Amino acid sequence: MEDVRNTPYDYSDEQVWVYFELPNISKPLAFDAMEELNLITMETLRDKDNGFEILICNQQIPEIVRAISNKNIAIYQVIRLN
Repeated sequence: MEDVRNTPYDYSDEQVWVYFELPNISKPLAFDAMEELNLITMETLRDKDNGFEILICNQQIPEIVRAISNKNIAIYQVIRLN
């Protein structure tokens, strides 16, 4: 069987750190959008200069992108860190 880890077909509960780069002025709105998804805890969020890192499952990446985009916030890049 093909390894599907860290692909769009990865439905496991394994969590990875993901970096979202966006304008600093938009971070409070982005955090509000993610709070609505119930994905944020202080242990799973790292605030960075030009965005943030969050510990999530692979399948939650599109959910976060959609929630942030629905607030009309630009996302400049998304990087899976591990």
